[in-house]
Amino acid sequence: MRRLLAAGSALGLLAHNAFETRAGVGLVFEPFIGRRGAYALWAAYFPLMLGAALRDGKKARQLTAFSAGIGVAGVAVHFKAWPWSLHGGLPMLDEAEGLSEDQLPAYNAVLWFWLVCSAGATTLLLGAFSATFQRDMKGVLDKAASTGNPRIMVTERGASFGYNNLVVDMRSFPVLRSFGFPVVFDVTHSVQRPGGLGDRSGGDAHFIDTLAPAGVAAGVDGLFMEVHENPARALSDGPNAYRLGRLEKLLKRLLAVDRAVSGRG
Repeated sequence: MRRLLAAGSALGLLAHNAFETRAGVGLVFEPFIGRRGAYALWAAYFPLMLGAALRDGKKARQLTAFSAGIGVAGVAVHFKAWPWSLHGGLPMLDEAEGLSEDQLPAYNAVLWFWLVCSAGATTLLLGAFSATFQRDMKGVLDKAASTGNPRIMVTERGASFGYNNLVVDMRSFPVLRSFGFPVVFDVTHSVQRPGGLGDRSGGDAHFIDTLAPAGVAAGVDGLFMEVHENPARALSDGPNAYRLGRLEKLLKRLLAVDRAVSGRG
């Protein structure tokens, strides 16, 4: 599906350029680099993007994400520049430079094809990037270890998922541990909601009691926690801080989980 949508994104841009050229509008970037320059640019772009869409690997995914991002932004520019209205619940251009009323339906169809393929490819690629991020950390760790310093720890604190939300993938802990360095779970920052309160970050501290034991069960080597006697009065990160009076009970529970999963109990 990723390859199909990514190829559709590149073909959508090709169809868009062909449509506007036939209508006499000209190629994208033609006003800045001339007709020959624009033809040379797109003649090199399309084989590159189509090739990337049909291949696997990190560089191919990055090129495809770039192409898909151009598609989403390109369609948005059209609806910003020209008047539009809703037709059947979908926004459609009411006019566009150089296009007649008879050409507008086909042109809107091209724009929507380009947008749907680009947005779909972008969504799938974001999932692919987040799924491989932990494995990509091996290069970072190898670089750090190449300096001769063996005292390295890896910290997991969640990945951004939508707005003001962090999600911890428990699979990341065994993946990170496989690189041979201790893994620390930053459990209090993982429940933070960056910018969640508008002018400052929020948090869901009540999830600490759930995530901390899960991290220990997944095999982390240590936990990082922000603790405060009264989180509501904390000068920083209060919404995601753990209350000091509850810490002893949680630590005993975590030790019990560690003994159970390690077989030392």
